[in-house]
Amino acid sequence: MARRGESDSDRLARLRDFLAGAEALAERGLTEGEKRTAKRRVRELRGKIRRLQKKLSDAEPDVDVTVTGGGSVYMVSPQSTAAREWVDTNVEVPDWSWMGGSFPVGHRYIEDLVEGMQDAGLRVIFE
Repeated sequence: MARRGESDSDRLARLRDFLAGAEALAERGLTEGEKRTAKRRVRELRGKIRRLQKKLSDAEPDVDVTVTGGGSVYMVSPQSTAAREWVDTNVEVPDWSWMGGSFPVGHRYIEDLVEGMQDAGLRVIFE
């Protein structure tokens, strides 16, 4: 069960720790019934971990930033958490200029912005 306010990544780490303990317990000198119960719990935990890993891998997009438009104005859309954090740290975007999940960038600045994002390891595509 997820704890209140716990992120999926934190939950995954907690489940892995719990799994390690359950696997160690299953190897101890237990009765046959206790061993079966411990092994069943280990299988359940492994299933939960696999489902949570799949959820986390599906949640993060293949691209970090999409850039649309052209001409004099481009729209930059951070898609991943890493991209949003990079923008928050490195770009001064006034609150009023956000349009949905995108912000405008003039044609004179788009090349430098994209270069900085790529230098930081972000995956940028133009649509």
